[in-house]
Amino acid sequence: MPPAPTLILLDLGGVLVRLKGMPGIAPDVHQLLGRSPSLLDLETGRISGDEYIAGALGDLSLTLSAEAFRTSFLGILDGLYDGAIELIHDLKASGHTVAALSNTNALHWPILIHDLGLANAFDHMFASHLIGAHKPHPAIYLTAIQTLGCEPGSALFFDDRIENVEGARRVGIRSWQANSPQEVSSILADELRP
Repeated sequence: MPPAPTLILLDLGGVLVRLKGMPGIAPDVHQLLGRSPSLLDLETGRISGDEYIAGALGDLSLTLSAEAFRTSFLGILDGLYDGAIELIHDLKASGHTVAALSNTNALHWPILIHDLGLANAFDHMFASHLIGAHKPHPAIYLTAIQTLGCEPGSALFFDDRIENVEGARRVGIRSWQANSPQEVSSILADELRP
């Protein structure tokens, strides 16, 4: 029987935060941007937001202004799912340490922590661009559990992307794919049942 979980790690985008396509950007172009090496550089803190925007505009020969692209890129974040803050509070009230573990960037980070109010909700927040590692690389998971003094088997992780779930499993963290706070709650109801 696995040890009782003490740490719950939650991805942000696609689990607690609604995501949408980039307003004013064709879906196929948005998909190309999502797979671009420069996005990985942005999400691991190797380049600034301005460098990413200039590179994306040049790489894809987009005719948008830098400010229009920035506005569209920021528009990907579409608010919190219903029940997101309540889930975090309920988990903390039940005695768990609750931390965010997100692939994100310096452009989205202020929206996540300030505008959406997540800075005060979690016990700790781990952001790829601040750590310098990106899910599913083992370093990001290991940084989170080591920082919080947790063994991998005592942590649970939820992410909307299966490759990130598998990355966490490879370092010994019990992990599930979930696409809403309600899905996380349902899985936890089974996992935390005595």
